[in-house]
Amino acid sequence: MVDAHQILIDPSNANQFQAWDGEEGAYWAAHVEHFEGALTGYDGPFFAAAAIGDTARVLDIGCGTGRDTREAGRRAGAGSALGVDLSSAMLDVARHTAQREGLYNVRFEQADAQIHPFDKQAFDVAISQRPDRPDSRRG
Repeated sequence: MVDAHQILIDPSNANQFQAWDGEEGAYWAAHVEHFEGALTGYDGPFFAAAAIGDTARVLDIGCGTGRDTREAGRRAGAGSALGVDLSSAMLDVARHTAQREGLYNVRFEQADAQIHPFDKQAFDVAISQRPDRPDSRRG
């Protein structure tokens, strides 16, 4: 877990940061197969809408354990993909999985995407596939 003073967090997101960089994020990280598997049915329409080209620079907002960021990196083989999330535990899973899969055009940062100082010209495509996280433990 990271101290909120080490990353820029909008005050309105303080409770989300506390939850996702705490128990909620740890729970998702520990059950990654379940949560990532639950999203596979959306892949076709989601990635068709994103239209990620081979040289795209993709931003995945709320990337969680990095499933969509990794797929974006595969689709943008000559480009790149950056996943951002509040959860350090989930980002650890994302980094290890990307490394294990040999995806070197993919990286992950802990950030509050709402206020993170992204370079204005850094991305061609932004994606975000966020399931109903508040009830995530019930599934």
